[in-house]
Amino acid sequence: MDVTGRGEHSDTNRWDCHGCGESSDRPVEDFLFRIRRDANNHAATCRAIPLK
Repeated sequence: MDVTGRGEHSDTNRWDCHGCGESSDRPVEDFLFRIRRDANNHAATCRAIPLK
């Protein structure tokens, strides 16, 4: 999982999952506080990488 963008006060941040290839669905309006939560939620439920 990568979170990229200009940072906390930017609305152009996004996340990209290296496991399944999915990415944020609204990168033009994603502030960092929202992106972090969404990325973490996706990582917790992504089935591309088996849990040990």
